[in-house]
Amino acid sequence: MNYERGNLGALDRPVCSPLSGLFLRLRQRDHVSENEEIALIDAIDREMVVPAGQDVVSEGDRPGECMLLLDGLAARYRILEEGHRQISAFHVPGDFLDLPSLTLKVLDHSVSAISDCRFAVFKHSALRRISEDRPHLTRLLWLMTLLDSSIQREWLVGIGRRTALQRIAHLFCEMGIRMEIAGRGTVDNFKFPATQNDIADALGFSLVHSNRMIQTLRSMGLVERRRDMVHVADVEKLRMLALFSPGYLHLEFLFQ
Repeated sequence: MNYERGNLGALDRPVCSPLSGLFLRLRQRDHVSENEEIALIDAIDREMVVPAGQDVVSEGDRPGECMLLLDGLAARYRILEEGHRQISAFHVPGDFLDLPSLTLKVLDHSVSAISDCRFAVFKHSALRRISEDRPHLTRLLWLMTLLDSSIQREWLVGIGRRTALQRIAHLFCEMGIRMEIAGRGTVDNFKFPATQNDIADALGFSLVHSNRMIQTLRSMGLVERRRDMVHVADVEKLRMLALFSPGYLHLEFLFQ
């Protein structure tokens, strides 16, 4: 299936709720009943705003709650002993940041707000009640962690085997799809407030090399960055350059 602008079918259904990003992401892959939506909304303990540049959770924390990103862009990262940062994931609206903390008690990473972020906070006890009472909804939450793992594997392949230009082109291809699903643009025009330093730390570049690769894409007439927005002039050419295949995002309806 060709995932072009306007071809992500689950987006056709309007969603008006504090968890709209999550429901859009889930409906791309499975049915979500009204009762399940209500159960998740009722499980919210509170909302929280984190300014850009601040940590949401930190490595070594023992959280008693999980965070769902409602608005903004966040990054999962580690700081190495010599001070270098490696970003291992970008999180978009609709992403749970730390569902594994329900089982893995100590966080082995930190999460930072790349832009101003708004979160829904779920106590572990509320999510455990959902897991006991609603098996289908539990399967959907489990699916979210599996999708995150699939994206992580693709990033590992990229850092290990793709050229620098392919890596950055691949990132823009991925973020376009994820932001469209989250209702934050289209595959060819989407919000992505990461700095060039953030991109460098995600792709294993120096800042100078990150700047050079972005300028190369611009000179090729493929990508233009304006403030927080990314405009892709030719989606197909960018995907060909990146050798991009969206299979790892599992956009098909998974459960018939």
